Amino acid sequence: MKNIFFIIILAANIVLLSASLQNAGWWGDEEITLEKASLNDGTTLLVSPNPDNNRNVLVNSTIKLEFSRKITDTTVSIITNQPNKTLFILTKALTKAGGAVVPVTVTANKSPVTVKPISDLEPQTKYILTVKAGITSNNRAYWTKTDIVIAFTTKSQKAEQHK
Repeated sequence: MKNIFFIIILAANIVLLSASLQNAGWWGDEEITLEKASLNDGTTLLVSPNPDNNRNVLVNSTIKLEFSRKITDTTVSIITNQPNKTLFILTKALTKAGGAVVPVTVTANKSPVTVKPISDLEPQTKYILTVKAGITSNNRAYWTKTDIVIAFTTKSQKAEQHK
């Protein structure tokens, strides 16, 4: 009789622990979503593959990405240490097959994640930022399941000089 009582108590504790872990985000299948994309000047970017939807971006802009969960720092390690597994890709939209990759630094040690080109972008040029599926949350229970694409066009050099 004592053994049955012990087994019932043990089973109840396992069920409670499992529910607690799932509620705490340690165990689950929830998708991370992009809640907001903006520039360092506060301009909101539309999530869109059409660069005409985000015009007049300054050539020295930093892109800020706010996700529904905090992103792991190890995601950034993968980005910088293993180029074949890059999760944040900025390219010039020059051809249908894809343009030249633009080197960026990505910071994910706090929210929002920032993507900053290493040097100024070219004026009056179309760019595409692709955030690849597979970015994980701090506890690795959540991840992006699809690519996120944000296209934009930088301001002309004349517009930059008149500021």
